[in-house]
Amino acid sequence: MLSGIGPKDHLKELGIEQRVDLAVGEHLQDKYGAFVGPFVSAEGTSFLRERDINIRTFMEWVMMGRGPLQCSRSEATYTWSSSYAKKDNYGGFPDLHTYFLAWSVDERYERDMETTFNIDPKISRKYYGKAKGKDSFFQMVSLNKIFGTGTLRLRSKDPFAQPLLDPKYLQHPRDVETLVEGIRFAVNLVENTTSFQEINATLLPIPFPGCESHSFKSDNYYECLARHVTVTAYKYSGTAPIGRDRTDVEAVVDSELRVFGVNGLRVVDASVLQVRQLSVNHVSIQAMAELASRFILKFWKKLPIISENPLSIFDILTRLNPDRENDIIR
Repeated sequence: MLSGIGPKDHLKELGIEQRVDLAVGEHLQDKYGAFVGPFVSAEGTSFLRERDINIRTFMEWVMMGRGPLQCSRSEATYTWSSSYAKKDNYGGFPDLHTYFLAWSVDERYERDMETTFNIDPKISRKYYGKAKGKDSFFQMVSLNKIFGTGTLRLRSKDPFAQPLLDPKYLQHPRDVETLVEGIRFAVNLVENTTSFQEINATLLPIPFPGCESHSFKSDNYYECLARHVTVTAYKYSGTAPIGRDRTDVEAVVDSELRVFGVNGLRVVDASVLQVRQLSVNHVSIQAMAELASRFILKFWKKLPIISENPLSIFDILTRLNPDRENDIIR
């Protein structure tokens, strides 16, 4: 957008000379959800930093590859389809994805929640402090398919200024309803299954600060909780989506990732993907990069680089078709 490629009104507002009017930053999507817990469990059934990080456990891991340090703390994940997904027939694609996180509350945990997920420090200490020093674990319930979208904007013309990122979490009622159902399932999974009852696991029986007016474990309570502990999975996409041609007002790039109306510019990252069923992951971006490399190689192989009278790079660039000039990858 700083170069003049983006929404006309936004660029005009910042005094940036417009080159191409495209919907850059208009359809921000993310995989996000709610951090549910702590689920308090029997002693020795989770990871407690003060107890489980010491010389003995370190040597056990180094010498035998065993012990609490062999785990990443992200112990398991599961996906499932909400009642809404089943009703709308997503073709078997689950719209909820939950991570099991085996760590207990300590001083560093409270600080990490504050810095990583921007949880209010007063709330963090008041609520999570109730489980400090006890074995516990969390579940991060996230949305695989979202209906609401946000925006990405420039703060100013200064290229070093941080952009304005507004994901607009939980502003679409469908996202709220699906996440609430996911949280209810996560709590029931722990409190009503034999495996978790064997370790006496249960959700901390204290209302989250700010949600005391709602009946504990009701749908209204879970919605309130989700709005207080909303967290991202850092899988942003959709701000420069692919489209067939310029008649698609939402599109920024074509099927070969070339920016419409700009010579020699491609976008090769998650911003070109509009998430229709599942969230973006690392593998999908690797596949896209491989595909982009083939597009670019196909283009360059058509140029007279190897001949009896090889051309210089300058000659090649000056002979390029105008809409393929100086191919650049961002």
